[in-house]
Amino acid sequence: MWRPNTEQEASYVFQEFIHPNENTLWTGANDRDGDGTYTFYKENGPFSKDLPPFGSADFGLNPGNVYVTIHYVIGQRLWFWYDWNKFDSSRYICEYQRRVCP
Repeated sequence: MWRPNTEQEASYVFQEFIHPNENTLWTGANDRDGDGTYTFYKENGPFSKDLPPFGSADFGLNPGNVYVTIHYVIGQRLWFWYDWNKFDSSRYICEYQRRVCP
């Protein structure tokens, strides 16, 4: 799953793959075990809802919202990180290491 590291990376992905069809993407970060610690799927890297890598975060108090999405507000050119539940659907991007042949 895609881990947005910088605003520039997120903007590129939005322009190349998402816009104008959708402005919300699932990031792969989650707290499925409910311990209050969000981690990114596969790599287990941490995600802080109090200090996102860029933009602002708006996490609710619903314990069922365990998945993290990133949302681009087109008119304001702002990024927001949100928690979502398993019943909400959202697009996602798969990220993988580029393989270099010898």
